[in-house]
Amino acid sequence: MVVCHISSNPPPPSPSQKRMPHNESTNGQIPEKSNGQEKNEQPASDGHEDDSQKDPNVVDWDGPHDPEYPQNWPARKKWFNLSLATLAMLVANLGSSTISPGSSEVLSEFRATSTELKALIVSIFSLGIALGPMLLAPISDKYGRRVVYLCSILFFIIFSCICAVSTNLPMLLVFRFLTGVSASNTCGGTIGDLFGPHQRGKAMALYGLAPISSNALSPVIGGYVIFGLGWRWAFWINAIIAAPVFIVAIFFLGESHAPILLARKAKKTGKKTPKDAANSSKGASTLLTPFRLLFTHPTVFFLSLYMAFLYGLFYIFLTTMSLVFKGVYGFNVGEVGLSFLGLSAGMLIGNVLTGLMSDRQYEKAKEAHHGTPHPESRLTETVYTGLLVPLGLFWFGWSAQEKVQFLCPIIATSFLGIAISAAYISIQSYMLDAFASEAADVLAATTFLRSVFGTILPLAGAPTYTLLGFGWGNSMLGFISLVLVPIPWVFIHHGQKWRRKDEESK
Repeated sequence: MVVCHISSNPPPPSPSQKRMPHNESTNGQIPEKSNGQEKNEQPASDGHEDDSQKDPNVVDWDGPHDPEYPQNWPARKKWFNLSLATLAMLVANLGSSTISPGSSEVLSEFRATSTELKALIVSIFSLGIALGPMLLAPISDKYGRRVVYLCSILFFIIFSCICAVSTNLPMLLVFRFLTGVSASNTCGGTIGDLFGPHQRGKAMALYGLAPISSNALSPVIGGYVIFGLGWRWAFWINAIIAAPVFIVAIFFLGESHAPILLARKAKKTGKKTPKDAANSSKGASTLLTPFRLLFTHPTVFFLSLYMAFLYGLFYIFLTTMSLVFKGVYGFNVGEVGLSFLGLSAGMLIGNVLTGLMSDRQYEKAKEAHHGTPHPESRLTETVYTGLLVPLGLFWFGWSAQEKVQFLCPIIATSFLGIAISAAYISIQSYMLDAFASEAADVLAATTFLRSVFGTILPLAGAPTYTLLGFGWGNSMLGFISLVLVPIPWVFIHHGQKWRRKDEESK
């Protein structure tokens, strides 16, 4: 699964608004209407000086209700644009785990036997995703979302085809890594462009559906494709599915990044652009800012660590399900793919429930705090679903160890799927709301740590099971997850206070 560059990128507010502290009264957002409904952030010039806003020769939005401003687009247009962007992300992320049921066949053809290499064939895709946002975030800020989507899909198709014709294992690993880089895009940035905080829960659920469903369902597809046609067809299928999406995106995917739209308007009218119109994200120009936030801000670090651990668990399962269901239950390659259905069902359930509840929790918390936005409410689902992680791990490990009927461990993976999906959407939404002014950098940091864990932890999966067995191996992971369960609860109760202190110290 992939976490994209996310930023709330309407045009920057006026100078007086920019000086407003990012505290509990605003949370970095434009003040809301008194009736409790979210107010679209005011379209304003991208310049930082008053005279640029008053200068009739400088382009600006035609008032707060300008229909060209992305958050003022008709609902149908906004959801269509996001749906198409999500579809592009979905097909790109199919490449993450389509090959996982056939990793043994890959090693066999290239005459390799290392269990670490077997895991790396799957997880190196995640390493590409870790580095992708660092490259694509500044590109999307400067040149727009659309160009990144189109280039991402195009290069995904090209690199998938090269993986399919690889003549040796190093060649396959290099281009699988590059496929992971190309699978990164700016779907989350589109959410910040189009939707205010009161709508982001549902939008984030749709966005989360792409990496969640593709990562969980692609082994099911890959299992039978590899069983019938061979492992190379896992990559050919990825390219074939992505090709029509690329064609549709060329004709129908619109640009939603407000500064780019302002720059186009300036070119059309012959006016000047505000000096920051084509590069509005202050943090996107440096690769070091996400790392600074990750290692100096406790909120960013600990929530990223929690999500990274869950992401690592997900990839451990992607790389070891064949070990369990081939070795213990005697499944063939196609049937191993079907063993992922429990994980897929759980992720879908977690996605739907979190999407329905997130905005509702946000509105309730806002009312309880007298109309003040309360981003910590986004983490509520994570507190409860976090308990499903150790439950699923203990259940899965010991049912496999004792060779209980195969449906039992498959059902156990559904609890993991619910927890991973809920945490993914909740933490992403929280970061977007709580760190609106630095969302691009914060979420790039979160993506980096999560993807590094998704690359490294699976390398220890098979050796751990060999040493401890499925029962105690999964129990060890379950005990670690129990230690991490309180993290979201702590931030629900103390996160707002810590964010306020952080702002006061700046």
